[in-house]
Amino acid sequence: MDFTKFHCPVCNKTFTENDDVVVCPECGTPHHRECYKSLGKCFNEALHGTDNSVAENYKNPEEKTEKISHSDESDSNNQKAENPFKINEKGLPGFIKFSAVQDHLIEGKHSSLFEAAVGKNQNYYMPRFAVISSLSKGLSLNAIAFLFPFAWSLYRKMYKISALIFAGYLLFFGLSFYNIYSNTDLITAVNDCSVEITENPEAYADYEWLMYEEMGEDLTDAQKRLIVALNNFSVPMYLTVLTYAIRYAPKVLLCIFGNKIYLKKLRKNIEDAEKKGLEGDKLKLYLFKRYGTLPLILAIIVGLIEISLFR
Repeated sequence: MDFTKFHCPVCNKTFTENDDVVVCPECGTPHHRECYKSLGKCFNEALHGTDNSVAENYKNPEEKTEKISHSDESDSNNQKAENPFKINEKGLPGFIKFSAVQDHLIEGKHSSLFEAAVGKNQNYYMPRFAVISSLSKGLSLNAIAFLFPFAWSLYRKMYKISALIFAGYLLFFGLSFYNIYSNTDLITAVNDCSVEITENPEAYADYEWLMYEEMGEDLTDAQKRLIVALNNFSVPMYLTVLTYAIRYAPKVLLCIFGNKIYLKKLRKNIEDAEKKGLEGDKLKLYLFKRYGTLPLILAIIVGLIEISLFR
């Protein structure tokens, strides 16, 4: 059998005529002998005995491969060695693996489908998805989700989670403003100072008077009332608890369970895409475009705003 039309799934190098090749007796996947020994098993062992067998990928390669002239054969082999995947001609990023043979199962789906749906940062998410799926383990720490829970969930198009976090932020600010504006003494003192600024701007040339521990004779009556109102102002316990809950609950939960939640969402996205009748590379292209990520600059702006408001 001519293995030069394939590449080793372990090292991604195209086979040559002089390579020592061993074939998995179960699915027919070819490996370099040294690569097989280093791995200790077939690369596609996870697919053995399933409906997703890769055996058909190595049958009748002449029928699956386009005929090329002898003059172009060397250039084609070099291109395969550098990039063993067929990349979409419309300029999509090269990290999307199209028609990839080296595939394994995650949540019962081909890993290449998750790679397409993740889009960017595959090297971070795919190993964690494999562990979560194989061990049914939900604990997988995500530092970015801890620092920027709203920006991260929005960037990864988990709109329901980002909407919940945003609703929590609005609730916090709404209760904070209510707590301030319901304090009539404070609001009255602020209004009196606002009126007095137009009549006596020299007294408000700076704000150092707000830091006075004792009220001096040089303070106006409005300033004295404002200082008293500020000293008497207190934040109720429920608002303090709510503040900490809104600030840290999304951080902790998404830090610990964010990767698992993201994995479950992507699986549902893949299932929804499969219901549309899409297959192969068309399915991967759809997943990448539909469920990839938002523009990074948008996530950065949202993240900066988020961390400035909830440090």
